[in-house]
Amino acid sequence: MATIKKRSNKRFTAEVRVNGHYQSKTFDSKVQALAWASEIEEALADEGYVTGKTLADLLTRYREKVTPRKKSHYNETNRINRLLDDP
Repeated sequence: MATIKKRSNKRFTAEVRVNGHYQSKTFDSKVQALAWASEIEEALADEGYVTGKTLADLLTRYREKVTPRKKSHYNETNRINRLLDDP
């Protein structure tokens, strides 16, 4: 959803928040701010959500790619494995 705010220097700030994404920009006119906000809302709405992925997929990928590079990889691997085993 877009929010247009008038600043003290006679400029306008457009803020857009959609699905956890945030963008803002400052414009000289309210018309420019509204046009930009509607364009960004459409672009962010088209991205949608990731489908077909689960938390287990994410944890498994993290355990394989990121965890081995850490100093505490043994403890973190055990923690992730316990999370994956829990129904």
